[in-house]
Amino acid sequence: RDAIRTWFDAEGKAGARRDWEVLDAETGEVLASATSTWILLDMVKRRLARVPQGTRDFNAPYFFDDVARGRGGAARKVPDAKSGAECATRTVEVAWSDNDANGHVNNARFVRWAVDAIPESPFGQSLSMVEVEFVSEAMFGEALEVCCYEDVVSDGGCTDGEASDFVGVGASRRCLSVLRKRGLSPKKNGKEVARVATEWRSE
Repeated sequence: RDAIRTWFDAEGKAGARRDWEVLDAETGEVLASATSTWILLDMVKRRLARVPQGTRDFNAPYFFDDVARGRGGAARKVPDAKSGAECATRTVEVAWSDNDANGHVNNARFVRWAVDAIPESPFGQSLSMVEVEFVSEAMFGEALEVCCYEDVVSDGGCTDGEASDFVGVGASRRCLSVLRKRGLSPKKNGKEVARVATEWRSE
């Protein structure tokens, strides 16, 4: 049997952080961990909004300053691809079922599209890490280009010094998918929507 432990804390002036640990209920061993950063959005202006001080004060007694995952703990920006790197691309069109109650693409869809864009199927490998950075909204009817970059790394970590802080020990494959809007006005065409980084380990 497994148990899930979760807690939250403030994250800057406009957000909050939620952390999780999945534990073996008998031994207490940590089987998986995750951290996430949440922001408040003005639904009318579709812009970032500050968390009201009253809300922060109300929740302050419940803040727990601890971070589940390693590598510095708190969420951070997903690294960009190396300059001049080639990528495999595919295009997806946002369907009505991809949207959530906020009227934009459900966050989980970006992960699915990123994994589907990996050139060679990762069958026979286990997903050991996924890191997502949401940059802007994607809406129903829009076309997104998913550009997937891939590096193969050694068991000791990344073979490329520029990205050595990104790949964990034991990872054998790293993929970075960048999602951008396509086919819209010149102002929006090519606008980045999200970055999804994944690490895979051979079974």
